[in-house]
Amino acid sequence: MKKLVLSAIVLLFALGVVLAEGEKKSFIKVVKGNFWKYDVVERGKKKEGKIEVIEIDKDGKIKVKLTGMEGPSDDMTWKMSKDYLIWEVEMGMEWKVLKFGAQKNDTWNSEFKPQVPGGPGMDPEMKMVLKSKVVEVEDLDTKAGKIKGCLKVETRTEGGFGGNEIIAMWWAQGVGLVKVQVKRGEEVRDSWILTSYKVGPDISDQKLKGIVEKADVVAMVTIPKEGANARKVQVRLNGLYKGEPKTKEGEIFISQPPAQDKKLDAFKPGEFVVFLKKEGEALILIDSAIKAEKDLLDRITKLLTPPDKSPDKLKGLCDKAAIIVAVEIVVLEERGSFKYYVAKVLSAAKGAKGREYLDVLSLPGMELEKGKKYILLLVETEKSGRKMTQLVDVAKGVLDYDEGMLKKLSEIVKGSK
Repeated sequence: MKKLVLSAIVLLFALGVVLAEGEKKSFIKVVKGNFWKYDVVERGKKKEGKIEVIEIDKDGKIKVKLTGMEGPSDDMTWKMSKDYLIWEVEMGMEWKVLKFGAQKNDTWNSEFKPQVPGGPGMDPEMKMVLKSKVVEVEDLDTKAGKIKGCLKVETRTEGGFGGNEIIAMWWAQGVGLVKVQVKRGEEVRDSWILTSYKVGPDISDQKLKGIVEKADVVAMVTIPKEGANARKVQVRLNGLYKGEPKTKEGEIFISQPPAQDKKLDAFKPGEFVVFLKKEGEALILIDSAIKAEKDLLDRITKLLTPPDKSPDKLKGLCDKAAIIVAVEIVVLEERGSFKYYVAKVLSAAKGAKGREYLDVLSLPGMELEKGKKYILLLVETEKSGRKMTQLVDVAKGVLDYDEGMLKKLSEIVKGSK
């Protein structure tokens, strides 16, 4: 029964609250082809597991396929009531795996009678109760990134085949299941931890290309909690992929289009990619803000053309940069929730006086190879209290190493003084 219980919770929380409406729809929305991958430990053996959405019928029931993980069956289906996401089990069980809108300390129970025809010693009056409670809200570091605001739900099994196990689950808005642990006493019997995932509708390369070409500014930003549902909000600029918006201490204002345009969602708190159009001094959102995932930003970077090397364009980049250096990438390291490159300074056209090495913040979509030489145009920044540098523009702030280009940049810098 332990495996049945674990698999049920894993699968349902991977999907999260996908079909709910109103208040409930704010968690995640899935489409066919969405998936979640996990590092799995079952019975002491480490392996990789995957859950994939293979069908959503007209009534909203979701069928998913399990690969590399134990469960009652390889293909499974769920339904939902007004208040709960429910798993229908072969043995007569309707398990309320999630209460919509649950908060810390909320509780709910699922009670059922296992129906196993011909089971030896089966008590016809035997009952099994699953008692669930939201015990904490936590941030988790995973291979899929740092996931904030995970609800930790503990479910205890009583009676039937369940013994006295505790299943702890962490799930998050916009993601689904992040982590699972099955414990008996203090011993962790099985565990799952998210490594990668894909939720929501995919954006085709053709559509993404059209959005990027239409936008004057493409940026990765952090939208504050108080910005949700606002028509205009001040956001933190974390990475620039196209355009040069005016900033005030690393922040910009972005606005929704006119209220009569019903196509766009309201701003949501978190880290997103935004596609903006300039209207005078205003920056208007031209497409819904999209969750800032590495795959999306890699695709955006590849879509953007190499930097225009005309004198005027190079001068604009040089004026914007606080540091212009030729470097060799010696290492890529991780520090907490972010990654950075260690770059050995070979020569400098601007700034970096007396600095032998630079810490360069690695933004999604930025791929530098260890051992390779580059010319980097950088600005000073700070991450988690650590002073660092980052590219003036993710798509245009890096050039292949060339002594002639470095000399040209040095002459532009001298001419600007």
